[in-house]
Amino acid sequence: MDTIEAQTIADKSWWANSHFVNLKPRIFIDGDKWCALYGDNLQDGVAGFGETPNDAMIDFDKAWHRKIGS
Repeated sequence: MDTIEAQTIADKSWWANSHFVNLKPRIFIDGDKWCALYGDNLQDGVAGFGETPNDAMIDFDKAWHRKIGS
């Protein structure tokens, strides 16, 4: 197995196990950023933001692990 093939498998594994894929948050434009939101609103839910939908998805997965107040 070459390095590119191994990375592709690792990427697919991460994607399949990501909170974004499993929880299916709403994704929409909020001001000048994309937002991925799981919950009823930004105050009570978990959200990720980014310049692209992919950036919002990555930030959402990071936000899922953040402690309140972080």
